[in-house]
Amino acid sequence: MGRRQTPLAELERRGSWRAKARATQTQVKATPGVIEPMENVKACPRKLELFNELIALLTPQGFIGTQDRIALSMLASELELAERAREGMESTGGMVLPNGRINPWARVLQGANRVSLKLMVAYGMTADSRAHLGTPAAPVETGAERLKALFAFPRN
Repeated sequence: MGRRQTPLAELERRGSWRAKARATQTQVKATPGVIEPMENVKACPRKLELFNELIALLTPQGFIGTQDRIALSMLASELELAERAREGMESTGGMVLPNGRINPWARVLQGANRVSLKLMVAYGMTADSRAHLGTPAAPVETGAERLKALFAFPRN
């Protein structure tokens, strides 16, 4: 196991020559077009709503395309399953049932969350994965700016 690559956004922030070299490497380009959900997502209004939210969230970043249809449909399905599992846990008494056993909905929720997180990482929907995908990082404050903001008094 080797050393992890420094994220492209971090190299660019430092002004490193490696950022320019890595940026010229072949990048995976998305195939433009309308992304249609899978049939199982179209059949459920909540899954369709989640799918459309995901498309609206990811389209401006520019690295999704028509080939992402299946993965985004899966993510919408898993998010909807997690919502149903959460509701099922609440309606049946929480994480532990009155007889002392773990609620079956808890295991369903755990599995849905695991799959959802993996797909979210793949699409840069977590902070760490955004850094590795090379999406723009938030601007970095200097120490002086942070101190001024910390000790600033509101003016009336």
